[in-house]
Amino acid sequence: MKFHPSRVLYSGVSSGKDSIRVIPLGGIGNVTKNMYVYEYCYDGKVRDILIIDCGVGFPEPEMYGVDLVIPDVRYLETKRDKIRGLVFTHGHDDHIGGIPYIYPKLGNIPMWATKLTAAFTNIKFRETQIKTRVTPVEFSQVLRIGPFTVSFARVTHSVPDAANLIIETP
Repeated sequence: MKFHPSRVLYSGVSSGKDSIRVIPLGGIGNVTKNMYVYEYCYDGKVRDILIIDCGVGFPEPEMYGVDLVIPDVRYLETKRDKIRGLVFTHGHDDHIGGIPYIYPKLGNIPMWATKLTAAFTNIKFRETQIKTRVTPVEFSQVLRIGPFTVSFARVTHSVPDAANLIIETP
């Protein structure tokens, strides 16, 4: 599906002038190119953005010559100054594989992940000669990223060090 800003699907929760929007930029309906945008809005204006994951998708057989499918981040291009950070949930490529292609489009944003996930992601940066790093965190750590508070919960998955995120908002 081609991206078009007027067709952004989101779910919003509002409390007075505050609202939260959750916008999937990839990963809906299948296991591929996971990337979610959490927007904190006040009085209808986006104030802060938190990004969760940045994965790749894998081409369908009829997609000749295509090696990877990455999320379409054009929605974020005019909002780069609102991005407060990116948190990764685990080290599968459908959650971290798009970062070398997308990070340069997002600007110099801080990134966090559990230790193994951070290591996998940092290898991708090193392989593509991008001079940045994901900050490793302990499961017991609580991150304050703009108005968002992010905690990590261990989950069993086919890759170690996987986490669910508990995201608290105003």
